[in-house]
Amino acid sequence: MAKVKYRNTPLWVYILLAMAPIIFAAGIYVYSTIVSADYRAFAEAYAQSCEYAEKHDSLTAEYNGVTTKIAAENYAKIRRSVFSAYYSEYLDTVPEGAPLTLNYGDDSTLNVWKNGPESIIIQYIYPDETSIIFRSSDNGVHRFVDFERLISEDWDNEVIG
Repeated sequence: MAKVKYRNTPLWVYILLAMAPIIFAAGIYVYSTIVSADYRAFAEAYAQSCEYAEKHDSLTAEYNGVTTKIAAENYAKIRRSVFSAYYSEYLDTVPEGAPLTLNYGDDSTLNVWKNGPESIIIQYIYPDETSIIFRSSDNGVHRFVDFERLISEDWDNEVIG
């Protein structure tokens, strides 16, 4: 029987193979920390915009060429609809088509697009003109129709243009 000759593999190869899962896990952890920090920054800035709009009664909506002054009792419902949407992924570009636009009076804007029956795309434009765009989770019902309803005249909002 012939003797099988084994190749000597350097130790550093074994060490690198053993460290690969650790490096991969660390990369995922760092990425998720950055993503959650971005969402947390959005949530804080959006909350400040909501507080500004409530204090100055300055929330307006633009949709299908109609500008609506939002009634104060609808502020919290809109805010809750945005925060309950959760995010599932960040996007690089906005979708085509005209959005439903909410202006808060502090130079911040929230654009909302329909992304299917139970999902929306949200773009928040900070007062400094930077923005964040994300798609809502499909796990819950985050319907565009909720926003359409909350800015309509049927909910005591006033058409101003």
